[in-house]
Amino acid sequence: MQNHLPIERISDDENGLTIYALYAWKPEGKAIVFIHGYSGDAVQSWSAFEQLLPSSQACKGHDIYFYGYDSRFSDIIAEASGFRDFLAKLLDEPKRYMASLSSLNPGRWDNFTYDHALIVAHSLGAVMARQALLDATRDQRKWPQRCELLLFAPAHKGTKGVDIGIGLADSIPFLKYLTPVLRYTSTAIDDLKEDSPILLQLEQETLNATAAGANPHLKARKVLIAQHEKIVNNLRFANDPAPEKIPGTSHTNICKPNSARLEPLHFLEQCLQ
Repeated sequence: MQNHLPIERISDDENGLTIYALYAWKPEGKAIVFIHGYSGDAVQSWSAFEQLLPSSQACKGHDIYFYGYDSRFSDIIAEASGFRDFLAKLLDEPKRYMASLSSLNPGRWDNFTYDHALIVAHSLGAVMARQALLDATRDQRKWPQRCELLLFAPAHKGTKGVDIGIGLADSIPFLKYLTPVLRYTSTAIDDLKEDSPILLQLEQETLNATAAGANPHLKARKVLIAQHEKIVNNLRFANDPAPEKIPGTSHTNICKPNSARLEPLHFLEQCLQ
């Protein structure tokens, strides 16, 4: 049984974003927001979540968003700011924001709001999501308290002694021809190096913000790591829980469930219970 309307591409022209939405037939005030990693795509990075979630009973009533952004040629802090703005509009004024983006009428009432949002992030997207929540928390916004983080192969502890562009070239063959260009044009490659100033500052500020159990939304609900990780370090970040391995996975396929490997879906469903 399908619990959602057909997937729809929606565009935020003001911020140059591309977002896909799966609106619930019977909304329950809950959202799932996917944010991809370096050189990723809003939907394809997560495939086949967009096919499996509409028939998942755990996801029934959840509006699902796939957030696409400029991961290769923009700055991490700048893109984190854009993601923060998206979350603020989505969680503070969802009906107005939906109306500005969507050609569909998802049937929301005037006082509709989200009381919970699960942010599902991969690799670079995990860094951006945490930075967005941290900045909003520091600004004393209330909406981050309704958020939780589910992280797939997060890049918080940097890359394994190689540029992320070079590492991805091993998994995506055509990228090997673009690696020199990526190194020159992409600030994210340097920002994701081990012990980069951005990552060190993010960890210290997260530790400070979560001291004595404060701001639990800045602590990941679950951290999932690949068994055959060749790109990012699997080291534990700040006060996050111990990472959990998904057997037989790599950096690029850990977030792609299929009929033979449903663990990514099952871990997501656990976070909705």
